[in-house]
Amino acid sequence: MKVSIFGYYGQGNIGDEALLKALIVGLKSVFPSVEIAAYSGKPEETEKYHDSIKAFNFFPMTFLGAIKGLIKNNRKDMMMSFLNIIKSDVVIVGGGGLFFDTQDTNKWMLNYLKIIRVSLFLRKSVNVIGVSIGPLHHQHSRDEIGRVFSRVNLITVRDIMSKDELVACGVNENKIYVLPDLVFSLSQSELLESERYNRKYLQEPSKNVIRIAIAPATHNESNPDWVRQYKSLINNLILDYKCELIFLPFQQSSSLNDLKAINRLTDGVGVEDRKKISIASSKGIGEIY
Repeated sequence: MKVSIFGYYGQGNIGDEALLKALIVGLKSVFPSVEIAAYSGKPEETEKYHDSIKAFNFFPMTFLGAIKGLIKNNRKDMMMSFLNIIKSDVVIVGGGGLFFDTQDTNKWMLNYLKIIRVSLFLRKSVNVIGVSIGPLHHQHSRDEIGRVFSRVNLITVRDIMSKDELVACGVNENKIYVLPDLVFSLSQSELLESERYNRKYLQEPSKNVIRIAIAPATHNESNPDWVRQYKSLINNLILDYKCELIFLPFQQSSSLNDLKAINRLTDGVGVEDRKKISIASSKGIGEIY
């Protein structure tokens, strides 16, 4: 069996990479001989961090996109990407927060719906797994979700609000299953592969260790109040509660770099207190999970 997976992969987001890992582990535990391919923003990195799968660039969803791909001499990559989905038996879209819009646009969400439409046109078994739905600001978004999701084979969402949103969009509630986030299916050893991290923090359970994943708003340098609040929290946790802090850099992309933001938050911490702060990984997304 050949399975193709579409999601927000190869974008420097550790949460999404953990979701992909959960899908891979789950599929291989049930179907040991399954052949898995993932569509990624950076296929080389995806193949490096996820063993025994192939990765491809996203293929164009429109005629104009195909023309641009040919002009940019991406013919081979484009053909390999499209050929892979033709050879696939099953298409999985998910997991994560893929189906939402903003007050300005629903372009992001429509791209994933196009993937489903193309897969259905090619008569693949399409399954939407481990996603959340919303927020949705446009009636057009709800109409499109209702039409497309009603045609897929299986839908699992990670919260009851997402199920309610799908039902409101016109999807039959009997084909929607509410299940925990895919990441919770991973064992601790699968989730935390770094030997250094395991040895230091998993074998010393008596320590007061707090893991911190920073909010996206921390990247907004025009709002210094976020930094001030985080620095106050860091000082209180170290001085008053005698905690060790581990920062988890979930996002490492050109637009949102958690490592840069974490360094900004910890700047000015005293030398002794600095010893109680560490970053789960500074070598890239493959080590943290």
